[in-house]
Amino acid sequence: MPLLCPAAYLRRPGDWPALAEAAARRGWPVPVIYCDGPGMAASAGLAHGRLQAAVSRGCHDSLLMPLPGMLGNPQWLMGLLRSCTCHGVTVSFELTCLAPAPWAGRAADHRRIGAAVAEYGPGRPR
Repeated sequence: MPLLCPAAYLRRPGDWPALAEAAARRGWPVPVIYCDGPGMAASAGLAHGRLQAAVSRGCHDSLLMPLPGMLGNPQWLMGLLRSCTCHGVTVSFELTCLAPAPWAGRAADHRRIGAAVAEYGPGRPR
């Protein structure tokens, strides 16, 4: 069954392009946006409350949320996920930005190793 009305919940407006792209990759229509942030709206959770009410009314059949930007109030998140589960809403998390890896400072070393593997390949004679 095709998805008719997806939603996207985010706390950072900068996460929206990644979520819109994720919806397009899945062949979904443009999601309805619920944004709690930044500023006072983030602490009040107004959009979160509207989204949870919409899910309970059956207004959405899928939900996109960013990682790591979704990490916030665990009570709100678990309540929303429970509501989605109870109403058959598909929930997808989308990685919107990567945290720097512990070895990020050694990127040049990794490029040299990657180039050597590409040149010689695994199992090739040297």
